[in-house]
Amino acid sequence: MKPLNACSLALLLTSAASAAVIKVPQDHATISLAVAAASAGDTILVKSGVYEENVTIGAALTGLKIQGLGQVIVDARPNGATGSGPGFDVQADNVTLQNLMIRHAKGVNPNGVRSSSDGTVLNGVRVQHADGAGIAVVGNDAFIHKCEVVDSGGGIVVMGGGAEIVKTLVHRDSAQGIKITGSDAIVTKCAIRAVEGTGIDVFGPNATIQSNEVRRVVDAIVLDGSHGLIAKNIVDACSGTGISISNAGAGSITKNSVTDVRQTCILVDGTTALITIDKNDVRRTGSSYAAAVRIEGDGHTLSNTLVRQSAGDGILVFGKFNTLFKVTSSEHGEDGLHIVGSDNTVEKCVFRKNQGEGAQCDGANNSLTKSIVTLNRIDVAASVPFATFTANVFTTGGNATAPEIDD
Repeated sequence: MKPLNACSLALLLTSAASAAVIKVPQDHATISLAVAAASAGDTILVKSGVYEENVTIGAALTGLKIQGLGQVIVDARPNGATGSGPGFDVQADNVTLQNLMIRHAKGVNPNGVRSSSDGTVLNGVRVQHADGAGIAVVGNDAFIHKCEVVDSGGGIVVMGGGAEIVKTLVHRDSAQGIKITGSDAIVTKCAIRAVEGTGIDVFGPNATIQSNEVRRVVDAIVLDGSHGLIAKNIVDACSGTGISISNAGAGSITKNSVTDVRQTCILVDGTTALITIDKNDVRRTGSSYAAAVRIEGDGHTLSNTLVRQSAGDGILVFGKFNTLFKVTSSEHGEDGLHIVGSDNTVEKCVFRKNQGEGAQCDGANNSLTKSIVTLNRIDVAASVPFATFTANVFTTGGNATAPEIDD
């Protein structure tokens, strides 16, 4: 941090000295009246109670903080109105809302919290029964911590760079869970459950999606952007795709648990390059036409991963120069491994107890070495023989040209 010059220090001290603490209802009966009386940098402390109002924080109130003391409920439907607006409309930068419950946002912009500014901080904010998204931010550097959005039209929507969402719950919403458009997003230690759309959807580079729990949604985690990290997440009981990554150079999918997904558990889209998929546990896909792990594009690495009990193929590989290393793919309704692309390398892998082929090759210049391929309907089948086929353990089939046996 650069040292403050004398002028900046004097301005900072003057601002700190002039900041006021305003109490509701002691000083003003409502939060809106307290905001109207506040200046930039002031703090408003709100006593427990129900406040039927829509609060607008104007652009001049930079750095304003509103903190609830006890159970503070802001009902955004004053006097039972059928349409009112957001609970809080934040138009100033660096505003903090803390320990507040907001319910019944309706009408125009029916969000529990709507912010059009940078540096919005929400800490312990709970939103219930909003017709729109519970929290909607258009601005950079939003920080959302220990918040909840429940029974609303949508969860949390952020458009701006540097968003960070931590330890937040989104539950029973009729649209997305968390959606971020912008670079350098962080979503960590959040829970998204029973959402009718995508659980976590991030569009932008340098995203970190880590240590979240996503259950009973459509698509669990969708990342569209380069240099992303998807790590240590629990994905379960989804009707769409588990983890999907696209337009992502040099990204990583690691140490995730993905179970009971209707479509593909892990999908690496064809536009991606150089994705590392490592130490994941993938189990039970429910569709015979969806592979548990589907790798498209060139130059990806799948390693140290357990793939089990898919209704379709365990692993389906397209593209070129992909590497599979120390992967186990077993107990699938179709093939353990199906390679369609060329110049791919498979080493020290295990393909066992699959109802189709253990390892099937349909592309040129592929390599299968030091792998165990046993107890499958046919262990090895190749419409195009493996270019390198050494030190493998198998019983049926072989590397001679043979058609696939799927009906």
